[in-house]
Amino acid sequence: MKKLFTLSAAMMMAAAASAQVSITFQVDITDFLANGATLSASGIRAAGNFGDNAATLGGSSTAVANWAPTDSTSAMTDLGNNLWTITVDYPAASVGNTQNWKFVNGDWGSNEGAATLTDCGVDDGFGGFNRAFEIPATSGTYRFCWDACFQCDGSDPMLSYQSELVKGLRVYPNPAVSNAQISFNAVGINEVQIRLFDLSGREMMMNQVIGNGSFEANLNVSGLNAGMYVYHISNGAEVLATGRLMKK
Repeated sequence: MKKLFTLSAAMMMAAAASAQVSITFQVDITDFLANGATLSASGIRAAGNFGDNAATLGGSSTAVANWAPTDSTSAMTDLGNNLWTITVDYPAASVGNTQNWKFVNGDWGSNEGAATLTDCGVDDGFGGFNRAFEIPATSGTYRFCWDACFQCDGSDPMLSYQSELVKGLRVYPNPAVSNAQISFNAVGINEVQIRLFDLSGREMMMNQVIGNGSFEANLNVSGLNAGMYVYHISNGAEVLATGRLMKK
């Protein structure tokens, strides 16, 4: 089975809407070097649409350049043991936007973008792939293996969100072929919206579900292309849960 991840814009909560978000991107290049690559003298860089999302270098007001690995703001820090890191801050207004990026060894020409990123990225228009996720409302650190959707030990770098109001959440079968069931309890809530997004952030379906603290919904995914999707459960003002659904 392919390794998958995504991080939904649905993770944002209204209470966090005014907060700045700090995201740390890390990449382990152990396997990259083991496969014969040579580390560039200028190190590993992070190139992406950071400028479009008003990103600044962590703890500063310095804007991160858009798709410019040679720019000083794209430089990552060597933590040792083949692990590189960079922290960027996003304003509240950028929460929910799509962040595309890839890790680059020095300059263009030695960068990520292999077909191994199809499940956690989007076509870059040049025969490769860019990593992609929706900027969350909560700060966090996300570590990846070079040219892989997961960490080098196979664990998922991006976690789903679940409100304390939600109990017994089940999404099954997952992966799904034609239909997926979502069930959960949420005391004091009578109506929810369940939305399904693709990795580019496009809404694929929306179900309005009425319940009395207990909810059961059927998602007909038979018409969707095979791949990874993100479900988003909310009661209008508050995000209750978000996670990943695989369509076979």
